[in-house]
Amino acid sequence: MEEKVYAEVIVNLSLKRRKGEPPPSFHYFIPPKMRPRVQLGQIVMVPFGPRLLQGVVVNFSTTSPVEETKPLAAVLDISILPHQISLARWISDYYLAPLNEALTLMLPPGIGGRAQSIIELNPQAQIPSSLDETERAIISLLQRYGNLRLTQLERFLPGREWQKALRKLLRKGLVFRRPFLSPPRVAPRQARYAVLTAGEEKWREGLKPLARPSVEANVLKFLANSKAPLLSLSEVCKATKCTRATLKRMEKKGLVRLLPPRKLLLPALPRGELQQMLENIRKRAPVQAIALEFLLQHPPPLPKEELASVVKNPSSVIRTLQSKGLVNVVEEEASVLLEISPQDALQMADELQGLKVYQRILQLLHAEGKPISVGDLYAETGCNFRDLRKLEEAGLIELISEEKARDPLAGLVFTESPPPELTPDQAMVWEEIK
Repeated sequence: MEEKVYAEVIVNLSLKRRKGEPPPSFHYFIPPKMRPRVQLGQIVMVPFGPRLLQGVVVNFSTTSPVEETKPLAAVLDISILPHQISLARWISDYYLAPLNEALTLMLPPGIGGRAQSIIELNPQAQIPSSLDETERAIISLLQRYGNLRLTQLERFLPGREWQKALRKLLRKGLVFRRPFLSPPRVAPRQARYAVLTAGEEKWREGLKPLARPSVEANVLKFLANSKAPLLSLSEVCKATKCTRATLKRMEKKGLVRLLPPRKLLLPALPRGELQQMLENIRKRAPVQAIALEFLLQHPPPLPKEELASVVKNPSSVIRTLQSKGLVNVVEEEASVLLEISPQDALQMADELQGLKVYQRILQLLHAEGKPISVGDLYAETGCNFRDLRKLEEAGLIELISEEKARDPLAGLVFTESPPPELTPDQAMVWEEIK
């Protein structure tokens, strides 16, 4: 039977001790697979009650002062040198400081992970209907997002007694709690770049899911893309889901013009027959003849109000001509006219839908023709990382990361300054020394 080996570990936890007492340490069993990696000064992870803590191996032993020992949980790829352990012990003894704090001084800053607790749902448990509101909220969050840290639960349930509810769920066996160590804060510096992955022909289609809802933008796009210069109000409202109030606001901004309903005059007979009727009534009904001649001189349809320029009572004359079957009157509904150019309308629609920042990013990447750092994109386009992430999700760009070496002296030039001149007394002494 292979002999057990134990590691004496100083855990990263402040424990008080009196002068003359040895610093408190704990013995952990070293699993056979871990033995080749565990050395004096090794940084390890150990179970400590319900938590997982970081510790330093300060000694080895084949015996343990307690009968039952827990095994090491993990071995980290970093260790403290023996002379650093000796220095830490001296600091601890001289200043009566906890040994774990003295040992921490020997570690690179940010190397330690933070011990936390993870809450996970018991997949075998049946969720009862008798849970209170906070308990149901915790179960719902775990079902939706999966395992959660305690800090995440606190953010999801602010101002609620979620700790009390969690303890109830743990007692009922509906959830489990296990230790978790967040990764060290120190990591190689990553430089992020954006790469264009879609051609210009795919931009407009790819940007559609990113557009903010805007009724005014819908109206501008519909009018700009329409081949007809004038569209009825009902047609515009139906196609863009807008209201008359929306169009009124746009009219005040100078974007569109609302034209009121109009009555239009159309010939009721062929032009030759009307010409003959005109000759017949010229002497008997001169006013009607003037109106009919005016209608024949202008291409149909003729707005009713234009007839007022040649006759005094156009409504009466029109009714007479209509009763004789010479003209027809049709009513044209209110219409909408675009007051700016189609190009300006499309640009304003993109602005209203929040697409301009995405377009600036795509245009810059297209113009450069190479990956651009996210920092340069922030400065040039005014975007943020969330904008870039949305473009990546839309399949228009790709975000890549490259490890970048940290060199605080890079780019700095140091010029050697001349030494200070010696005083006469110093110069005389220096000559004697030489």
